[in-house]
This record gives sequence, C-alpha cells and structure tokens, in this order.
Amino acid sequence: MRTRQRRDEREPVKLDADEHALAQTLLSETREELTRADGKASLMLAALGIGLSAILSAILAGDWSPFKLHRPYELLWWLGSGWAGASLLSLCLAIFPKLRHKADEPGITYFGDVAKLGTVADLRAGLKKSETDPRERTLVQLHVLARLVNRKYRFIGGGLIALGLAIALTLSAVLGEHLR
Repeated sequence: MRTRQRRDEREPVKLDADEHALAQTLLSETREELTRADGKASLMLAALGIGLSAILSAILAGDWSPFKLHRPYELLWWLGSGWAGASLLSLCLAIFPKLRHKADEPGITYFGDVAKLGTVADLRAGLKKSETDPRERTLVQLHVLARLVNRKYRFIGGGLIALGLAIALTLSAVLGEHLR
C-alpha cells in the first residue's frame, strides 16, 4: 500500500494565465490530433475492408480458394490471414469510442461526467456545486485526450505492422504458388 502521494495527486496545481493559455493551446492541438488519428484509422480500416471483400468475393464465387494452395504456400496464406485479422482488430480498437477516463477529479470535467447525470436538473445542481476550476478542467481534458490520442496511435501503428506482415505473407503465398 502506498502511503505517500505525489504532489499532483494531493492538490491541484494552480496555473498562471500564461500556463493556462499554453494548456488551452495544447488542448486544441490535441483535439485536432484526435481527429487526424480517427481519420487515419478509418481510412486504413476502409481500405482493409475493400481488400478483404475482394478476396472473399473471389472465394465465394468459386474462382479461387486458399485451400487449393500447396503445403508451404497455404501455411503462408493462413499466417497472412491471421495478421490481417490482427490488423483489423487493432484498427477497430483505434476508432472504438472511449467513454470513461481514469481521472478522479471532483466536479464536472468532461462529457462523461455530464452523461452520468440522470436529468437536466441533476446537471444544473452538479454545475452549481462543482468545485472544478476552469484551469483545472483544461488540464484534466488535456491529460485525458492526450492519453487517448497516444492510445489510438499505438493501435494504428500495430495495425500497420500487422497489415504489412499480412500483405507480405499472403502475396508470398500467392506468388510462390503461381511461380511453382
């Protein structure tokens, strides 16, 4: 059990006007980066979906089947398919909405705090008794969104690596079989 708390966990840090302005600028930039990350992941997911649909169409039409590949190439194909699935999962996780944050700050700091309230009257009462300093709110939002953007980019990076492996393995299987 931890008996000592870090300073930032005991009491809010008071920002001066310049520090608050910087935090607001960083928050704005972080929101823009969040939008870019979602766009990148969505575009990659759409491209992956088109590629998978084309392959599935060929299989369902009976024009081609991975089961017709010879032994080493069929294994490469299925390994590549597994990596394609991992890429799909990673990209879906990148765009999956995160509705909660771990900051246990008192008061109303972001939309999730508002969504937890049952009625407009509860919201009104919550805003009236909220201890949230606007500068502290900016810090909480900046922290939460920066962590979210970082998480999204980790999933996008993992999705890219998995997709690269999937393409390399499935192309190797198809080309190896063709050149056989």
